[in-house]
Amino acid sequence: MQSMGMVIMKQTFDGTQGVIQQQGQNMPMPTEMVNELKNRPIFIEEKLLKSEVKLTSLETLNDKDVYVISQDKKTYYYDTQSKLKVAEKVDVEQNGQKISTMSYFTKYTEVKGIKFPFETDRELGPGFSVKLLTNEVKINEGVTPGDFKI
Repeated sequence: MQSMGMVIMKQTFDGTQGVIQQQGQNMPMPTEMVNELKNRPIFIEEKLLKSEVKLTSLETLNDKDVYVISQDKKTYYYDTQSKLKVAEKVDVEQNGQKISTMSYFTKYTEVKGIKFPFETDRELGPGFSVKLLTNEVKINEGVTPGDFKI
């Protein structure tokens, strides 16, 4: 994170160890954070392959046939034709009530062989939603091996 050209916070992880830089001071990453980063998949689909998931049903969502895949408190919706994730539902509990939020992913654009949704509609509550627009995706531009040195 930068402000006025100065690094305010930066995390560096080389696959084995990590450092957190805040306002000019370096601190080793806590072991718990290092272990989490070692096991974190780049894409959620990698995690789905290694966990307990269920193909719940085949449904229609926004005039498209979708596979419905459930895992814990999340439900993923994949277009049967394109195989792209078109929606995601997250269930949370607040004050004893179950609340579900939906996110819809559209306008997929390919960047270096990977398709990214350039438009996300996220429902934040009854009658309230936000549209997130992506203008550009850069993958590893200007990144060197030195950026990962601890």
